[in-house]
Amino acid sequence: MLAEGMATHVERYDLFLDVFFRDLRFDGKLFITLESKEDVVLDSVGLHVSNVSGNGKTFDFEEKGDSLLVKSGSFKGMLEVQYSGTIPEALAGIYKAPFDGTYIITTNFEAANARRLLPCIDHPQCRAEFKLTVRIDKELDAISNTPIESVKIEDGEKLVSFQKTPRNTQRSQT
Repeated sequence: MLAEGMATHVERYDLFLDVFFRDLRFDGKLFITLESKEDVVLDSVGLHVSNVSGNGKTFDFEEKGDSLLVKSGSFKGMLEVQYSGTIPEALAGIYKAPFDGTYIITTNFEAANARRLLPCIDHPQCRAEFKLTVRIDKELDAISNTPIESVKIEDGEKLVSFQKTPRNTQRSQT
């Protein structure tokens, strides 16, 4: 249900990330359960959106500055956003950090930086449940702020799924 004064309410984010560790890039598939009174506007910085669909329709969209405008009109249901991004060395969103003679890929979502990893409503007052699944090379490990739900190895890759975060602790590390 929409709170008074809010154009969009997000209930849940389900994020699948295909992380290409050596190439410092990722592909994302995001499912957002939401309700909106008007076109959906998501915060998005440095991401390249390729497709937005939901409720059996494909939507036109526009990347404008730090926003993704989904031309959906009023909407209730699940949006699917397919996108990609690169992994920089800046300490914001998803980034490469030196570690023990090599590097790790990590996240920093403080002060509106989640929008550098996924198109979202990136405001502290707009909390939602968050579910993360990552695909990485099988010799790598992934951690998050919730326990691992499952790990599957297939075709030289590891698929790690984490438990859903409660609404009040949305921040996640990958």
